[in-house]
Amino acid sequence: MKPKHRRSRRYSGRRRTEKNRSVLLTVFLIIFIIATVIGSVFLGKYLKIKAELSLSMRDDAETEDISQPPTPQSSILFDFKAPVTIDVEYFDVDDFAKFSGEGTAVSLVFREYDGRLKYSSDVAKALGVQSADIELPAAGEIISSFGENYVSALVVMKAHNSLVSYIPALHAFEQAVVCELAEAGADEVLLCGLSVIDSEMVKMLCDFSAEYHSNAKMRTPIGLIIPYSFFTFEGANELCHMLSEHFEFLCVDFSDLTVSEEQTVEDAVRERIDSMQMYLSRYSLRVVLDAENESADEIKDALANAALYLYQSVRVGEIFPEDE
Repeated sequence: MKPKHRRSRRYSGRRRTEKNRSVLLTVFLIIFIIATVIGSVFLGKYLKIKAELSLSMRDDAETEDISQPPTPQSSILFDFKAPVTIDVEYFDVDDFAKFSGEGTAVSLVFREYDGRLKYSSDVAKALGVQSADIELPAAGEIISSFGENYVSALVVMKAHNSLVSYIPALHAFEQAVVCELAEAGADEVLLCGLSVIDSEMVKMLCDFSAEYHSNAKMRTPIGLIIPYSFFTFEGANELCHMLSEHFEFLCVDFSDLTVSEEQTVEDAVRERIDSMQMYLSRYSLRVVLDAENESADEIKDALANAALYLYQSVRVGEIFPEDE
């Protein structure tokens, strides 16, 4: 009898083990089915979204006019959208009364490299920088004379020039001048006159812009002309990115562009563009030209042929000393 009892116990244990395995297998099967159903639902939704996105991108590509330049993104500062195409022609502030009304954008230097203001400034008079009885028109009078034309007001910086020590009082004065021109109705204020920009100066310029944006009464965009040599420095991309976060728009100085006897204007422009194509595209840089360059019109044509539609003319003699 005992042997039979032992065989009965072994048989009963084996049945319980097989039963447990069947239960576990059933549970795993149910979980697998549920996971498959849920996965199928999500996969279906994903494929539907992907298909709609693909269709949308294809439609956009079919309707996009590749002959036109891309629209730049809005600024993170004053939500300023720079013109898609703009040819800012130089005009001498001293001859503003002679403006014929032709053109759509003008470039006016309100402060020259030597610090002279070319308009009657209440700020300068209050600080004793300008004579109270000076016979110059006010900034508002000059700007309003150009009617609906886009006005770019240029201010040569001295407080950040590498040849001049940083002076807080001069920094504050330049802040006041920029704000004064903005309140006078300028469409933009463009800082210029810096022949060299290094990492320390980038920080000071970013601080200057941040202060302007915190104090400005008008939401007038502020820009900066960067020398071409800046883009040959190691770490230029990082520094340019810092500037792009503080200025609504950035320009690159091509006023030193020269054409040798061995090359055409088209070749010279293409060579310059090829050397900094990434920066021109990534930061939507506006190209600055010397209005007195005898090849200025040819350079503009060459830029347009290279799909660069943003350029501005200045008189270099007002921004840099003649011997630079």
